Amino acid sequence: MDQMLKLAQKEGKKGITLDLKVSPGAKSNSFAGIQGGRLKVKVAAKAQEGAANAALLKFIAGSFAVPVSCVQILSGKSGRLKTVFVTGASSREPDQDAAQQQLLSVAQKIRKIANADPGS
Repeated sequence: MDQMLKLAQKEGKKGITLDLKVSPGAKSNSFAGIQGGRLKVKVAAKAQEGAANAALLKFIAGSFAVPVSCVQILSGKSGRLKTVFVTGASSREPDQDAAQQQLLSVAQKIRKIANADPGS
């Protein structure tokens, strides 16, 4: 498993962490390659009053098909380098390990897409 995608546990919930480099004020929300060992994400919202963070959470949630409440910024709330935690859609998931592996699979697909389009 590479450094930017990691299995994780927080407050009893299993999920994954993603190391991101976020660029606010883009034309649209997208994954834009790998930069400095981090998955680069462009968000359309400007970095004002938390708008870019809110857009990032919504974009990541949509990419993983989970509610926004399942995505949390662990570090970097006021900077471009962020670490986010994504957990499965239900905390009542009977097999959290399976849900965690499913999230990891989605993350790896996103990473491949981002690598295929590094110049975005």
